[in-house]
Amino acid sequence: REQSSDIPDTPDLKLIILSEPNEVLMRSMLEEKGSTPRVHRNTIFFLVPQPSEHAAFTNLIRKHIAFQGFSGDQTLKLTAEQHKEIKDGLKRLDGDLAEGVRRLYRQLYLPARTGWKEIDLGLPTVGDVKPLDQEVYDRLRMDSEILEKVAPLVIKEKYLKDREWVSTSQLYQASLKTPGEARAVNQSGWEIGIAEGVRKGLFGLGELKDDQPICRYYKEEPSISFTDNEILIKAEVCEAQRAEQEGQVTFTPAQTATGQPVGETVAAPAFGRSVFVSAPPTAGKYQQLRFNFIVPKGKVSSLMGVLNFLQSRFNRLELSVNVGDGQLTEQEYEDKVKEAFRQMGIEI
Repeated sequence: REQSSDIPDTPDLKLIILSEPNEVLMRSMLEEKGSTPRVHRNTIFFLVPQPSEHAAFTNLIRKHIAFQGFSGDQTLKLTAEQHKEIKDGLKRLDGDLAEGVRRLYRQLYLPARTGWKEIDLGLPTVGDVKPLDQEVYDRLRMDSEILEKVAPLVIKEKYLKDREWVSTSQLYQASLKTPGEARAVNQSGWEIGIAEGVRKGLFGLGELKDDQPICRYYKEEPSISFTDNEILIKAEVCEAQRAEQEGQVTFTPAQTATGQPVGETVAAPAFGRSVFVSAPPTAGKYQQLRFNFIVPKGKVSSLMGVLNFLQSRFNRLELSVNVGDGQLTEQEYEDKVKEAFRQMGIEI
Protein backbone atom coordinates (compact mmCIF):
# COMPACT_ATOMS: atom_id res chain seq x y z
CA ARG A 1 0.00 0.00 0.00
CA GLU A 2 2.90 2.31 0.64
CA GLN A 3 4.09 1.71 -2.92
CA SER A 4 0.63 2.19 -4.43
CA SER A 5 0.23 5.52 -2.61
CA ASP A 6 3.18 6.91 -4.60
CA ILE A 7 1.27 6.51 -7.88
CA PRO A 8 -1.03 9.49 -8.59
CA ASP A 9 -4.72 8.78 -9.11
CA THR A 10 -5.14 11.18 -12.05
CA PRO A 11 -6.48 11.04 -15.64
CA ASP A 12 -2.90 11.01 -17.01
CA LEU A 13 -1.53 7.78 -18.50
CA LYS A 14 1.09 6.17 -16.25
CA LEU A 15 3.79 3.56 -16.98
CA ILE A 16 4.99 1.59 -13.93
CA ILE A 17 8.30 -0.27 -14.35
CA LEU A 18 8.79 -3.14 -11.90
CA SER A 19 12.01 -4.95 -11.00
CA GLU A 20 10.30 -8.34 -11.35
CA PRO A 21 6.91 -9.76 -12.39
CA ASN A 22 4.55 -9.56 -9.41
CA GLU A 23 0.84 -9.88 -10.15
CA VAL A 24 -0.18 -9.37 -6.52
CA LEU A 25 1.69 -6.05 -6.42
CA MET A 26 0.28 -5.00 -9.80
CA ARG A 27 -3.26 -5.78 -8.67
CA SER A 28 -2.72 -3.79 -5.47
CA MET A 29 -1.39 -0.77 -7.40
CA LEU A 30 -4.26 -0.99 -9.89
CA GLU A 31 -7.04 -1.18 -7.32
CA GLU A 32 -5.70 0.96 -4.49
CA LYS A 33 -3.97 4.25 -3.82
CA GLY A 34 -2.65 3.71 -0.35
CA SER A 35 -5.65 2.85 1.82
CA THR A 36 -8.30 4.21 -0.57
CA PRO A 37 -9.77 2.64 -3.74
CA ARG A 38 -8.18 3.88 -6.95
CA VAL A 39 -10.56 5.71 -9.30
CA HIS A 40 -8.65 6.03 -12.60
CA ARG A 41 -7.86 2.33 -13.08
CA ASN A 42 -7.72 2.34 -16.86
CA THR A 43 -4.74 4.71 -17.02
CA ILE A 44 -2.00 2.44 -15.58
CA PHE A 45 0.33 0.14 -17.52
CA PHE A 46 3.00 -2.17 -16.09
CA LEU A 47 6.32 -3.06 -17.73
CA VAL A 48 8.13 -6.06 -16.24
CA PRO A 49 11.40 -7.87 -17.08
CA GLN A 50 11.66 -11.06 -19.10
CA PRO A 51 13.19 -13.69 -16.75
CA SER A 52 15.10 -15.39 -19.58
CA GLU A 53 17.07 -12.16 -20.24
CA HIS A 54 18.28 -11.65 -16.65
CA ALA A 55 21.58 -13.56 -17.00
CA ALA A 56 22.66 -11.80 -20.21
CA PHE A 57 21.79 -8.38 -18.76
CA THR A 58 23.70 -9.12 -15.54
CA ASN A 59 26.82 -10.02 -17.56
CA LEU A 60 26.55 -6.75 -19.50
CA ILE A 61 26.41 -4.78 -16.26
CA ARG A 62 29.48 -6.58 -14.89
CA LYS A 63 31.46 -5.85 -18.05
CA HIS A 64 30.44 -2.21 -17.97
CA ILE A 65 31.50 -1.87 -14.32
CA ALA A 66 34.84 -3.54 -15.09
CA PHE A 67 35.60 -1.22 -18.02
CA GLN A 68 34.63 1.81 -15.92
CA GLY A 69 37.07 0.61 -13.26
CA PHE A 70 39.90 0.29 -15.79
CA SER A 71 39.12 3.71 -17.23
CA GLY A 72 39.23 5.46 -13.85
CA ASP A 73 42.20 3.63 -12.32
CA GLN A 74 45.17 6.03 -12.44
CA THR A 75 47.57 3.41 -11.01
CA LEU A 76 47.41 1.24 -14.11
CA LYS A 77 50.28 1.71 -16.56
CA LEU A 78 48.38 1.54 -19.82
CA THR A 79 49.60 2.32 -23.29
CA ALA A 80 47.80 4.78 -25.54
CA GLU A 81 46.45 1.85 -27.52
CA GLN A 82 45.07 0.22 -24.35
CA HIS A 83 43.42 3.50 -23.29
CA LYS A 84 41.77 3.70 -26.70
CA GLU A 85 40.63 0.09 -26.43
CA ILE A 86 39.00 0.77 -23.04
CA LYS A 87 37.34 3.97 -24.30
CA ASP A 88 35.96 2.18 -27.37
CA GLY A 89 34.83 -0.73 -25.20
CA LEU A 90 32.91 1.60 -22.88
CA LYS A 91 31.20 3.28 -25.81
CA ARG A 92 30.20 -0.09 -27.24
CA LEU A 93 28.94 -1.30 -23.86
CA ASP A 94 26.83 1.84 -23.43
CA GLY A 95 24.97 0.89 -26.61
CA ASP A 96 24.78 -2.76 -25.56
CA LEU A 97 23.31 -1.76 -22.19
CA ALA A 98 20.60 0.35 -23.81
CA GLU A 99 19.70 -2.57 -26.05
CA GLY A 100 19.97 -4.95 -23.09
CA VAL A 101 17.47 -2.93 -21.07
CA ARG A 102 15.07 -3.07 -23.99
CA ARG A 103 15.57 -6.84 -24.37
CA LEU A 104 14.99 -7.31 -20.64
CA TYR A 105 11.89 -5.12 -20.31
CA ARG A 106 9.51 -6.35 -22.97
CA GLN A 107 6.47 -7.72 -21.11
CA LEU A 108 3.69 -5.13 -20.91
CA TYR A 109 0.54 -5.61 -18.83
CA LEU A 110 -2.67 -3.61 -19.39
CA PRO A 111 -5.81 -3.70 -17.24
CA ALA A 112 -8.59 -5.55 -19.08
CA ARG A 113 -12.26 -6.17 -18.36
CA THR A 114 -11.26 -9.47 -16.81
CA GLY A 115 -7.70 -9.80 -15.56
CA TRP A 116 -4.82 -8.52 -17.66
CA LYS A 117 -3.96 -8.10 -21.31
CA GLU A 118 -0.33 -9.02 -21.97
CA ILE A 119 1.71 -7.57 -24.83
CA ASP A 120 5.19 -8.75 -25.79
CA LEU A 121 7.14 -5.81 -27.19
CA GLY A 122 9.43 -8.24 -29.02
CA LEU A 123 13.16 -7.83 -29.63
CA PRO A 124 14.53 -4.37 -30.41
CA THR A 125 15.69 -3.40 -33.88
CA VAL A 126 19.49 -3.40 -33.91
CA GLY A 127 20.83 0.14 -33.88
CA ASP A 128 17.41 1.71 -33.32
CA VAL A 129 16.83 1.64 -29.58
CA LYS A 130 14.28 4.19 -28.36
CA PRO A 131 13.64 5.24 -24.75
CA LEU A 132 11.47 2.65 -23.01
CA ASP A 133 8.51 4.97 -22.50
CA GLN A 134 8.54 5.97 -26.18
CA GLU A 135 8.75 2.30 -27.22
CA VAL A 136 5.73 1.47 -25.05
CA TYR A 137 3.77 4.51 -26.26
CA ASP A 138 4.38 3.66 -29.92
CA ARG A 139 3.35 0.03 -29.42
CA LEU A 140 0.17 0.96 -27.55
CA ARG A 141 -0.76 3.40 -30.31
CA MET A 142 -0.02 0.81 -33.01
CA ASP A 143 -2.29 -1.70 -31.21
CA SER A 144 -4.99 1.00 -30.71
CA GLU A 145 -4.76 0.54 -26.96
CA ILE A 146 -4.33 4.31 -26.64
CA LEU A 147 -5.80 6.77 -29.12
CA GLU A 148 -4.76 10.28 -30.04
CA LYS A 149 -8.26 10.65 -31.48
CA VAL A 150 -11.30 8.51 -30.72
CA ALA A 151 -12.74 7.70 -34.15
CA PRO A 152 -16.22 9.22 -34.53
CA LEU A 153 -17.51 6.08 -36.27
CA VAL A 154 -16.43 4.04 -33.22
CA ILE A 155 -18.32 6.46 -30.95
CA LYS A 156 -21.43 6.08 -33.10
CA GLU A 157 -21.33 2.28 -33.41
CA LYS A 158 -20.26 1.52 -29.84
CA TYR A 159 -22.21 4.05 -27.82
CA LEU A 160 -25.20 5.18 -29.93
CA LYS A 161 -26.17 2.02 -31.79
CA ASP A 162 -28.81 0.94 -29.25
CA ARG A 163 -29.55 4.23 -27.48
CA GLU A 164 -30.77 7.67 -28.47
CA TRP A 165 -28.21 9.61 -26.44
CA VAL A 166 -25.18 9.21 -24.20
CA SER A 167 -23.50 11.59 -21.76
CA THR A 168 -20.16 13.04 -22.95
CA SER A 169 -18.97 13.26 -19.34
CA GLN A 170 -19.79 9.60 -18.70
CA LEU A 171 -17.99 8.55 -21.90
CA TYR A 172 -14.82 10.35 -20.89
CA GLN A 173 -14.94 9.21 -17.26
CA ALA A 174 -15.59 5.58 -18.25
CA SER A 175 -12.48 5.66 -20.46
CA LEU A 176 -10.45 6.59 -17.37
CA LYS A 177 -12.10 4.37 -14.78
CA THR A 178 -13.27 1.17 -16.52
CA PRO A 179 -10.49 -1.34 -17.33
CA GLY A 180 -10.52 -2.32 -20.99
CA GLU A 181 -12.44 0.74 -22.25
CA ALA A 182 -11.03 2.79 -25.15
CA ARG A 183 -8.29 5.08 -23.83
CA ALA A 184 -7.54 8.49 -25.30
CA VAL A 185 -4.14 10.08 -24.70
CA ASN A 186 -6.00 12.96 -23.04
CA GLN A 187 -9.40 14.66 -23.07
CA SER A 188 -8.67 16.39 -26.37
CA GLY A 189 -8.66 12.95 -28.04
CA TRP A 190 -12.37 12.72 -27.23
CA GLU A 191 -12.99 16.37 -28.18
CA ILE A 192 -11.45 15.90 -31.64
CA GLY A 193 -13.44 12.72 -32.33
CA ILE A 194 -16.73 14.17 -31.08
CA ALA A 195 -16.29 17.41 -33.05
CA GLU A 196 -15.53 15.49 -36.25
CA GLY A 197 -18.54 13.23 -35.76
CA VAL A 198 -20.86 16.19 -35.23
CA ARG A 199 -19.49 18.01 -38.30
CA LYS A 200 -19.97 14.91 -40.46
CA GLY A 201 -23.49 14.31 -39.17
CA LEU A 202 -22.70 10.93 -37.59
CA PHE A 203 -24.37 12.20 -34.41
CA GLY A 204 -25.34 15.47 -32.79
CA LEU A 205 -24.35 17.30 -29.62
CA GLY A 206 -26.82 18.85 -27.24
CA GLU A 207 -28.21 18.71 -23.74
CA LEU A 208 -30.65 16.71 -21.66
CA LYS A 209 -33.60 18.84 -20.62
CA ASP A 210 -36.47 17.36 -18.59
CA ASP A 211 -35.09 13.92 -19.52
CA GLN A 212 -35.41 14.74 -23.23
CA PRO A 213 -32.47 15.13 -25.66
CA ILE A 214 -32.26 18.59 -27.25
CA CYS A 215 -29.97 18.79 -30.28
CA ARG A 216 -27.87 22.00 -30.34
CA TYR A 217 -25.15 21.14 -32.88
CA TYR A 218 -25.50 18.96 -35.95
CA LYS A 219 -23.42 19.07 -39.14
CA GLU A 220 -21.61 22.14 -37.79
CA GLU A 221 -18.69 23.04 -35.51
CA PRO A 222 -19.72 22.26 -31.91
CA SER A 223 -18.64 23.68 -28.57
CA ILE A 224 -17.82 20.75 -26.25
CA SER A 225 -17.71 21.10 -22.47
CA PHE A 226 -18.14 17.57 -20.95
CA THR A 227 -20.66 18.95 -18.45
CA ASP A 228 -23.14 16.67 -16.67
CA ASN A 229 -26.11 17.47 -18.93
CA GLU A 230 -24.16 17.53 -22.22
CA ILE A 231 -24.98 14.56 -24.45
CA LEU A 232 -24.26 13.00 -27.82
CA ILE A 233 -27.49 12.39 -29.71
CA LYS A 234 -28.32 9.85 -32.39
CA ALA A 235 -28.31 11.40 -35.87
CA GLU A 236 -31.91 10.35 -36.54
CA VAL A 237 -33.09 12.27 -33.47
CA CYS A 238 -31.26 15.42 -34.59
CA GLU A 239 -32.62 15.06 -38.13
CA ALA A 240 -36.16 14.84 -36.78
CA GLN A 241 -35.68 17.88 -34.54
CA ARG A 242 -34.12 19.94 -37.35
CA ALA A 243 -36.90 18.93 -39.74
CA GLU A 244 -39.44 20.11 -37.18
CA GLN A 245 -37.61 23.44 -36.89
CA GLU A 246 -37.26 23.85 -40.67
CA GLY A 247 -38.89 27.05 -41.76
CA GLN A 248 -39.94 27.89 -38.21
CA VAL A 249 -38.39 30.71 -36.16
CA THR A 250 -40.25 31.41 -32.93
CA PHE A 251 -40.07 34.88 -31.38
CA THR A 252 -41.73 36.64 -28.46
CA PRO A 253 -42.02 40.13 -29.93
CA ALA A 254 -41.91 43.13 -27.64
CA GLN A 255 -43.07 45.33 -30.49
CA THR A 256 -43.53 44.57 -34.18
CA ALA A 257 -42.65 47.49 -36.41
CA THR A 258 -45.26 48.32 -39.00
CA GLY A 259 -44.64 50.66 -41.87
CA GLN A 260 -40.96 51.11 -40.91
CA PRO A 261 -38.03 50.79 -43.30
CA VAL A 262 -36.00 47.55 -43.16
CA GLY A 263 -33.44 47.70 -40.38
CA GLU A 264 -35.16 50.30 -38.20
CA THR A 265 -35.32 49.11 -34.59
CA VAL A 266 -36.95 49.83 -31.24
CA ALA A 267 -35.02 49.14 -28.00
CA ALA A 268 -36.04 46.16 -25.86
CA PRO A 269 -34.04 44.99 -22.83
CA ALA A 270 -35.33 41.46 -22.22
CA PHE A 271 -33.49 38.32 -23.35
CA GLY A 272 -34.92 36.71 -26.48
CA ARG A 273 -37.38 39.45 -27.28
CA SER A 274 -37.39 40.60 -30.89
CA VAL A 275 -37.23 44.35 -31.43
CA PHE A 276 -37.83 44.17 -35.15
CA VAL A 277 -38.72 41.48 -37.65
CA SER A 278 -38.72 42.55 -41.26
CA ALA A 279 -41.96 41.89 -43.05
CA PRO A 280 -41.54 38.67 -45.05
CA PRO A 281 -42.11 39.05 -48.79
CA THR A 282 -43.32 35.43 -48.95
CA ALA A 283 -45.58 33.85 -46.36
CA GLY A 284 -43.57 32.02 -43.68
CA LYS A 285 -40.16 33.31 -44.92
CA TYR A 286 -37.86 35.88 -43.29
CA GLN A 287 -35.11 37.60 -45.27
CA GLN A 288 -33.77 39.79 -42.46
CA LEU A 289 -33.91 39.63 -38.65
CA ARG A 290 -32.78 42.05 -35.94
CA PHE A 291 -32.61 41.46 -32.18
CA ASN A 292 -31.59 43.37 -29.09
CA PHE A 293 -31.38 41.40 -25.83
CA ILE A 294 -29.42 40.81 -22.63
CA VAL A 295 -27.77 37.38 -22.30
CA PRO A 296 -28.45 35.80 -18.87
CA LYS A 297 -25.37 34.76 -16.90
CA GLY A 298 -24.20 31.28 -17.92
CA LYS A 299 -26.29 31.11 -21.12
CA VAL A 300 -23.62 32.03 -23.69
CA SER A 301 -23.10 28.39 -24.72
CA SER A 302 -26.85 27.97 -25.30
CA LEU A 303 -26.87 31.14 -27.41
CA MET A 304 -24.18 29.64 -29.68
CA GLY A 305 -26.62 26.98 -30.88
CA VAL A 306 -29.08 29.66 -32.04
CA LEU A 307 -26.31 31.66 -33.74
CA ASN A 308 -25.04 28.54 -35.54
CA PHE A 309 -28.57 27.83 -36.75
CA LEU A 310 -29.01 31.41 -38.01
CA GLN A 311 -25.63 31.34 -39.76
CA SER A 312 -26.63 28.15 -41.54
CA ARG A 313 -29.64 30.02 -43.00
CA PHE A 314 -28.17 33.47 -43.69
CA ASN A 315 -24.92 34.46 -45.42
CA ARG A 316 -24.36 37.51 -43.22
CA LEU A 317 -24.44 37.48 -39.42
CA GLU A 318 -23.49 40.75 -37.70
CA LEU A 319 -23.07 41.03 -33.92
CA SER A 320 -22.65 44.03 -31.64
CA VAL A 321 -21.33 43.22 -28.14
CA ASN A 322 -21.98 45.54 -25.20
CA VAL A 323 -20.75 44.35 -21.76
CA GLY A 324 -21.05 46.05 -18.39
CA ASP A 325 -21.33 45.60 -14.61
CA GLY A 326 -17.81 44.16 -14.37
CA GLN A 327 -14.22 44.83 -15.36
CA LEU A 328 -11.11 43.33 -16.97
CA THR A 329 -7.54 44.55 -17.30
CA GLU A 330 -6.05 46.00 -20.46
CA GLN A 331 -3.79 42.94 -20.68
CA GLU A 332 -6.79 40.59 -20.44
CA TYR A 333 -8.52 42.57 -23.18
CA GLU A 334 -5.47 42.27 -25.44
CA ASP A 335 -4.73 38.60 -24.68
CA LYS A 336 -8.18 37.10 -24.19
CA VAL A 337 -10.48 39.24 -26.32
CA LYS A 338 -8.60 40.87 -29.19
CA GLU A 339 -6.31 37.87 -29.71
CA ALA A 340 -9.28 35.47 -29.84
CA PHE A 341 -11.00 37.63 -32.47
CA ARG A 342 -7.74 37.95 -34.40
CA GLN A 343 -7.36 34.16 -34.57
CA MET A 344 -10.92 33.94 -35.93
CA GLY A 345 -10.07 36.51 -38.61
CA ILE A 346 -12.42 39.11 -37.11
CA GLU A 347 -11.37 42.75 -37.01
CA ILE A 348 -12.63 44.84 -34.09
